[in-house]
Amino acid sequence: MRAMVIAVILLFSLSASFAIGSNIFLFFFLRKKGLRPVFGLSGIPGYLDLMYARSRHLIQSRSLDILVSAKIASTVLAFVSGVTLAFLIGNR
Repeated sequence: MRAMVIAVILLFSLSASFAIGSNIFLFFFLRKKGLRPVFGLSGIPGYLDLMYARSRHLIQSRSLDILVSAKIASTVLAFVSGVTLAFLIGNR
């Protein structure tokens, strides 16, 4: 059971780190392209993704499409692993 908790903690920390890092990258990328995302709202999951999707016709970057898709997937993975971790720790 301890190995499973450690594995879930590692999975959670890696996926959360990727989600946060890609959010920071996307924030500065959108600012560089002339868009003005609100800094206070940029921590809300999906805000920058929605802003990117609305301005996608201006940007047209295939590699950024892949990054945004991976960011959404890592956010979901962080949520699922966080819930699993809470369940594992709660059932001790």
